[in-house]
Amino acid sequence: MITHKILRNLLKIFAITVVKVSPENLSYIQPIVSKFLQNIDEKYREEYLNFFKSELENFTEKEQRILKKRSLNSLKIISLCAEINSDLELKHKYVLLFYLIELSKKCLLIEQSYEYIKLVGDSIGIQKLKIETLITGLNKFDNLNYKTFIFNNFKIVDFALLEANLTLLRILNANVSIDGFKYETGDNALFGSENIMYFDNHPILLRDLIKNYNKKNHLLRKFRISNLTYREKNKEILKPLSIEFCSGELIAVMGRSGSGKSTFLKAVGEYGKSKNISGEILESSEFEFFIVKTVLMDQNPGFIPYYSVYENVSATQKFFGTDSDVDDLLDFVGIKHKREEVAVKFFNKPFNLSGGELKRLSIAMALVTNPDILLLDEPLSGLSSADVMEIVKLLRMLADNSKVVFCSLHQPDYNVFLAFDKILFIDEEGYCIFFGKPTECFEYFRNQTDNISLSTLPEICKNPAVLFKLVESRNHYDNMAYRRKFTPSELYQNFLKNNKLENKAVYNKIKVFHNKKFCKTLRNFIKLIFISDLKNYKRSFALFFTVLFCGLIFSALLSSPKQFYYNDNFPIWIFVIQLSSVFIGMMISVHEGFYIYEYLKFLRRILKFHNAEALTLLIKYFLISFILSLVLVFPGSLIMKCEFYGIKLFLWIWILMLWGAFAGILISKLSKNLVVAFVLIPFIIMPQIILSGAFVRYDKLNLFSTKASSDVPYIADLVPLRWSLEAITADFYMNNPYGKIITPFSSQIKLNNFKIKNFYILNSNDSEISGEKKKNDFNNVFTDKLQKENNILINLIDSEFRKYENIDFIRKKYSNIGIDRIIRNYETIDNTNIENFPRIFHKDVEFVNNRVFLNGYKYFVGMIINTFNYNFLVMFFYLFIMFLAIYVLLKTEKI
Repeated sequence: MITHKILRNLLKIFAITVVKVSPENLSYIQPIVSKFLQNIDEKYREEYLNFFKSELENFTEKEQRILKKRSLNSLKIISLCAEINSDLELKHKYVLLFYLIELSKKCLLIEQSYEYIKLVGDSIGIQKLKIETLITGLNKFDNLNYKTFIFNNFKIVDFALLEANLTLLRILNANVSIDGFKYETGDNALFGSENIMYFDNHPILLRDLIKNYNKKNHLLRKFRISNLTYREKNKEILKPLSIEFCSGELIAVMGRSGSGKSTFLKAVGEYGKSKNISGEILESSEFEFFIVKTVLMDQNPGFIPYYSVYENVSATQKFFGTDSDVDDLLDFVGIKHKREEVAVKFFNKPFNLSGGELKRLSIAMALVTNPDILLLDEPLSGLSSADVMEIVKLLRMLADNSKVVFCSLHQPDYNVFLAFDKILFIDEEGYCIFFGKPTECFEYFRNQTDNISLSTLPEICKNPAVLFKLVESRNHYDNMAYRRKFTPSELYQNFLKNNKLENKAVYNKIKVFHNKKFCKTLRNFIKLIFISDLKNYKRSFALFFTVLFCGLIFSALLSSPKQFYYNDNFPIWIFVIQLSSVFIGMMISVHEGFYIYEYLKFLRRILKFHNAEALTLLIKYFLISFILSLVLVFPGSLIMKCEFYGIKLFLWIWILMLWGAFAGILISKLSKNLVVAFVLIPFIIMPQIILSGAFVRYDKLNLFSTKASSDVPYIADLVPLRWSLEAITADFYMNNPYGKIITPFSSQIKLNNFKIKNFYILNSNDSEISGEKKKNDFNNVFTDKLQKENNILINLIDSEFRKYENIDFIRKKYSNIGIDRIIRNYETIDNTNIENFPRIFHKDVEFVNNRVFLNGYKYFVGMIINTFNYNFLVMFFYLFIMFLAIYVLLKTEKI
């Protein structure tokens, strides 16, 4: 940036340099100063030319008074240089030296002047070797290591690289102009890479000269895209595209929103990984690499929540197993000073980084993979002009490091536009209509649309948006209707004619790189998932203490000061705890599809890790459910005075919470929207209340049955609380310390009474025998036998009770009136159909029915097992199916 202050000081330095010039030589000096002033606004040029003349006269008078006829005011020079040194960019420092040398040559000063120029260069921080090179080049260009640029068989310029982006030119043709300034044959010029040289009105970007001069020793890899197409839902979103490009090129992908820029990047980035992509990506056979690593970074790149800048890059490095130095990468992209700052919080919400710094971080994460082809979708969107230029410079450095960089843009600044080596222009409906140098782009579309307006010349308009106006040029009909002169399809056909690829080189199909180290990926995934959750310590603590608080509150509200037996809230507490476990499970996992979704998309493009991801989710929620189940159950069990049943209750709470966690993952993966996912949770919870059998007896659910029945509706089998409540209620009734004593006898007594009451005839094969006939044919001997058996059982109960001195204490401590009422409630169903026999906790083959709610035993592969174990196996099977569904969703998830 040139300010008034800097410009005045520079002109003072020029004036001191020519202080010995006689008035008659001023005509030689003024053109040089005028040429220098071409870099500033036109309205100030005359003013500063006069300023230079006045300063020249001023210093001439001073020198004559103090009789320093052949010397220069070194102290004054050093003072002026020190004043402007920190404000001058490197380019402007070289420009200053360039014009000082030109002035010295015109003034015919002796060798002392070059010592003075070296003093100026040293004062503004230019290396002595570079100063010598510049002096040598301007005095005798042939002594430099230069190259000659030939265009259409004409020698245009000799050029030598002075610095990374500065080129020293010797003009060889009178038809050359640079940035509108005409040069004569033999003139010297110093320009940066962003300047445009014109030869017979043909634009040539000086950066192309620099790039040709500064070829690296590495091999130049040549790639070809052949008929690359992207289809989605049988629709061709990207039309067949064929282009050639090389490593070291920075390529901009331009077009209107929705034209297919992102689709093109996706097609290249997912080549070999998606069935939607057809065509080929090839590499010249003279380079035996063939394994190509492509990395696509989306518009909204994914970061790991609550990870620092360093940790984001380091974690990514571990996944890809590269040996890149993280600090060097951060230094390269310019955010090393933000090393320890947290990048984002939940949902990629920026925390301590600006938009530009996040873009740099995303590039650093992509570079960890050491990609051959880097694809960036809208990396400049949402950034300030200064940030845009910095990112472009960074992309330029990446390309110069033997990488291919594709970058989609909307309407870039003119200088940004010129910073790219190639432009790929995609028109509406996915038609590619141009691929070539930026300087050729305007002329190509001017010729295509037959537009010779001055406003479409790049050096006049300096606005890449004009390209869109050229492409979308319209015809006017009847003063009413407008349409484009050329449709996208017509421009596409013209492009195909003008862009025929030569078949001289032999190309081979590339192999897509994939990292398949399962164990290493699994270990990194487990670290990523758990550490990211722990770093969000507020959520972790809130979750832990909320579960603890809820368990304590529910237990305190539903506990009773009386003995455990008289607490008829106990079944309600069991239901509330189980329902809460399902809800908690969903709440802890419903974010899973969104938490690091964007980051995982980035990883999936190179890593095949759905196996590791699925296993990690299983481990994660297996452990989290285990911990939270402990917190929810055991403190409450102590308050409810049922700690003796805590282990079994804990097992069911654990499996229910795990079911809820898997359900939450499935909801988030299927809904693709966090708000929708949370709205769906009540629709999972409500059926648990209605179909669990806790509040509404199944025989009252007439929606599923036209008659009173204790059969469980099949739809209720999909509800986990149906299995858990049945298992816990039946098992508690049968296997609490008091139930173990009495249930074996009481169940047999009830079975005998049922047989007597319903006139049951053993081994009867006639299921249609009427009740009256049964009554008449009933065997009194058999009835007496059952009654005697009952009397014996009653006596056995009495004798068993006598073994315990405190049987009443045992009953009141370990059994519960609420559970007893539930059992009796279901036993009062008036139904004599043996198939729907009331739940009797007896292992009698004739009366075991898996569809009867609260039956004590059930069939399982030819065996009779208790309901607790059977239902637990059913839930385990459900968990397996849900986990399998999660695995399939992860495997088929789009990237």
